[in-house]
Amino acid sequence: KSPVLTDGEVTVAETGAIVEYLLEVHGQGRLRPAAGTPPARQFTYWLHFAEGSAMTPLLFKLVFGRVLESPMPFFARPVARAIVGKVMTTFIEPGIKLHLDFMEQSLAGLDWFCGEFSAADIMLSFPLEAVAARGGLGGHPALAAFVGRVQSRPAYLRALERGDRRIDEERPREGLVGPGVHRLGRRLDAARAAVDRRGDDLRQRPAAAHQIIIDVAGAVLVARQDALLQLRVSRRRAAVLACLAV
Repeated sequence: KSPVLTDGEVTVAETGAIVEYLLEVHGQGRLRPAAGTPPARQFTYWLHFAEGSAMTPLLFKLVFGRVLESPMPFFARPVARAIVGKVMTTFIEPGIKLHLDFMEQSLAGLDWFCGEFSAADIMLSFPLEAVAARGGLGGHPALAAFVGRVQSRPAYLRALERGDRRIDEERPREGLVGPGVHRLGRRLDAARAAVDRRGDDLRQRPAAAHQIIIDVAGAVLVARQDALLQLRVSRRRAAVLACLAV
């Protein structure tokens, strides 16, 4: 399980829970608005919006983007391409745009989401950095400027430097899980059939789209263990948490 924080005898998992624990135990009133105020309610909302809403379609896009890059039988590639294209255009991409537009409007005229820099901005920086790294913030100037402000913070730069040193000590592992490759074709066939049955109304039936995504993601994750990706994610998580130290 990652991320996990161990502090003495206390172990906390989940990024949002870790951030709240650090604020409660070590924050000394920093990086959060005063309790009971309107900014405090906004803070709670944005703190949990980051992974509860914003990160979900980005994760789906990441998994589906890996489908075509993953080793698979040649006959499965056209099927995978059809599944990816349908779900991307009818469900994932519209969901990402919806969230980005909402955050752009909410940030208009502000430097930070709750007025002053807070842990909510740290949480939101992770999904927005993921979008920015793929050139996806075009048309969202407020969000692009927000990412720039986060990345220019001295604490952020120190955290990245610390994370780089740690990554240099790791030895990434890549490899295929043999049985997973053979099962991949069958899983993709089943997912294609689901898209054919439900493809016209994926946006109106998010539960159906979720199940298709789970089916394909399971096939891909069984077929290939992407340790390099996990290391990159761990590095960003370390940077997010290290920002809380300042």
